[in-house]
Amino acid sequence: MVFLKDTIAERLGGRKFGDETEIYKFEKIKRIRQIAEKEHSNIPLIDMWIGEPDRPAHSNVVRILAQEAGKPENRWYTDRYVRKDLDLEKDKIMTEFNKSNYGDDTMRRYKDNKDNKPDTLGNQLGALKKIGFKEVDCFYKYGIFTMYGGKK
Repeated sequence: MVFLKDTIAERLGGRKFGDETEIYKFEKIKRIRQIAEKEHSNIPLIDMWIGEPDRPAHSNVVRILAQEAGKPENRWYTDRYVRKDLDLEKDKIMTEFNKSNYGDDTMRRYKDNKDNKPDTLGNQLGALKKIGFKEVDCFYKYGIFTMYGGKK
């Protein structure tokens, strides 16, 4: 059982998975949704949930989602990338200018974002090790491609 505890991701509780009594986040979401449905039964709730739904989305939902997905202000994670200085008209003009002169401006947007900082290889490898990646032998094939094998 110890082996299994070592393989559970930290986001799920890691070694403490199953030992704690705190309610898991998806259960919290489910309970909040049930309360909202009960308190506001006159308002239809569109449950976006997580993963693949069991039925196709209504065509109106698909249409509105497609419209909203095309808006620049909806292209950031809202809790992390709130840009109070965003001038939508200027940003739209610059986007069109950059696309016509430089191609897609996605790189500029990420580069200019103050929250986007480069990370070290050591930190990246440390994170991989922390979630369970182990050191393995690497075999080179044809001088350019690397094949990873679990020999260690």
